[in-house]
Amino acid sequence: MLEFKRIEKEDFPIIDRCFCEHLQSGARWSQCDYAPGTVKMWRIPYQMEYAVADGALYLRAKYEEESGTSYLMPVGRYDDHALELLREHTENADDATLSVIPESMKSAVARVFCIPEGSMYADRDWADYIYLREELISPKGKKHHNYKYNLNRFEKEHPGYSVEAITEVNRDEAIGFFKEYCLENPDTSSIDDPEYEATLPVILDCEAFSMQGAVLRASGRIIGLTIGEVFGDTVIIHTEKARKDIPGAYQTLARGFLKMLSSDVIYVNREEDMGLEGLRRSKNSYAPLRLEYKYTLNL
Repeated sequence: MLEFKRIEKEDFPIIDRCFCEHLQSGARWSQCDYAPGTVKMWRIPYQMEYAVADGALYLRAKYEEESGTSYLMPVGRYDDHALELLREHTENADDATLSVIPESMKSAVARVFCIPEGSMYADRDWADYIYLREELISPKGKKHHNYKYNLNRFEKEHPGYSVEAITEVNRDEAIGFFKEYCLENPDTSSIDDPEYEATLPVILDCEAFSMQGAVLRASGRIIGLTIGEVFGDTVIIHTEKARKDIPGAYQTLARGFLKMLSSDVIYVNREEDMGLEGLRRSKNSYAPLRLEYKYTLNL
């Protein structure tokens, strides 16, 4: 039987080690949920717990207060044995799900849990948007017309702008911008939202959370902030906030941050749109390469 415990900051090295082994095993799951920074960042809002057995990391969470427990796929030295152990643990689970199942793992889940693949379902609202990094740095063609237009407009209207890494020098100013943004946009971002609770500690200590951060500055003031995590050949954009009244701020922030990253990064995961019409329109305007669906199995 797996023994789960809450994830505390002192457990971060265990989380890092297991995800490192996951990459070394050859697993390439593109969903944002399968990265160490995601787990560290959301461990408190989602009441995340973990267990380690036979070299595999097991995770479970409560994504909503009224919902049941969601188990994720085992991470680390993955094989069918790890999935079998999870099946045994959840055999008597009440109101639980196996969540965030990658497309490539559906057949393995069906085999081990002895169910048809059709028993698993995916919600479009929670599919991750995947882009090619190079296309967002050097946009070309008709599909990137709007994205490129906003970049050019911002550069013309804000000469001398800069995109800077978040450091001790500008951290307090970055936090000030983030708080101000959340206070001014309570409908989409609020200091009462789980995102605020998850993001603030990351800005304070990006390195501990396996993250990198950047701010967009124009006319001497910070007008945008982003937090991302490089995992394998993909960067996951966990947080991105910019002044909505300044055209091109979001696009300029996104491109500037991507330019700062290692050349090993090929893909950009800008996470899901949660079914929000404005967010979906925005993410589609960046011309995604594909959507990465997350399948669920009711246990």
